Amino acid sequence: MDHPSTSSLRRAWRRAVAVSVAGLCLAPGTRDARAKDATAVPRVTKVAGKPSETAMEKPAESPREPERDPVLVRPFLQIIYAAFDFDTNDDAVSLEIIPNPTTNLGVTLGAWGLGISLSMDVGRVEPIEEYGNSENFNLELTYPFRVFGGRELDVTAFLHYHETLSMNREGASRQVVDDAVINTLGIDAAFVFDPKFSIADAFSDFMPRTGSRGSWFMRSSLELWFLGFLDEPDRRLIPDELSDGFGDFVDVSRWSQASATLGAGYAYDWNITHRFFLSMLGHLGLAGSLFDLSFASGGTESSRALGFSAGLQLAASFVTKEFHAGLVSGAVADSVTTHRVDVVAQRVSSTLFAGMRF
Repeated sequence: MDHPSTSSLRRAWRRAVAVSVAGLCLAPGTRDARAKDATAVPRVTKVAGKPSETAMEKPAESPREPERDPVLVRPFLQIIYAAFDFDTNDDAVSLEIIPNPTTNLGVTLGAWGLGISLSMDVGRVEPIEEYGNSENFNLELTYPFRVFGGRELDVTAFLHYHETLSMNREGASRQVVDDAVINTLGIDAAFVFDPKFSIADAFSDFMPRTGSRGSWFMRSSLELWFLGFLDEPDRRLIPDELSDGFGDFVDVSRWSQASATLGAGYAYDWNITHRFFLSMLGHLGLAGSLFDLSFASGGTESSRALGFSAGLQLAASFVTKEFHAGLVSGAVADSVTTHRVDVVAQRVSSTLFAGMRF
């Protein structure tokens, strides 16, 4: 099997690093339960042969009872970037497919450990004449379970939708393709090995905590990607102006991809001062994908491939018991090689947020 195009990977991670430095971030979620410490209860005891006296009698230990979160309301301002990069196996031709990055407004609501985040576009980052009037909608559901001795299993289900794409290749002018969409549906889970560490607290819930701590974790995800036209199966995805060098691949109308990833990473939460935190997370793993190509002239083609998945997150936050605010930046990229092209699917998002717990 050929390796994914190095030029696509370099281009993808240059974007991710640039966005991270600019303060882009992933949308926040909510946190799971915490437990109350048992307290000693003063009792009057009687000892045989001696007068009664007051003593501190330690009660028998009982299982920890979860303390549910108060109601959470967190508005946020978000920037979303998503892209597909296609390169022919010999790197002779490269095609970039992206929606116009959007500025979104959203809100995260949470209670009893469950969080829901919604955001919709309110503006475009790049000129509409060049990149199109793209639309974006995002929905996320989060819940950090506690399993295997109190270790965290942080689970997120998500839906990301982009409509109206722009395409570009070297030596040609950028083309806007109306009604073409990128749609991503999936579930992501991270299992934290250290029971005293919480990814949710550091990167999405921003709960009060003390000291600095890190942990290794295992990450897995299942994702469904769709690129193309929902209602026009006989329309070519790639415009004629950009089709040279791709052979019969230019006849593709829809690109459907199912991916499963499995990897590992490390997260560290640095308590700079009492209320200020800087958190870092990175992961790397393998990705297996199934592809289904639908052609405008009729017919379909299926294939499968192996590749790599990687991600990076940075978070800076100010946290009190009731109030929290900050920035988080992150990027995720999956890269696979098919017998036709090398594909890099990437997503970078950012959120500036401030929230209250009641």
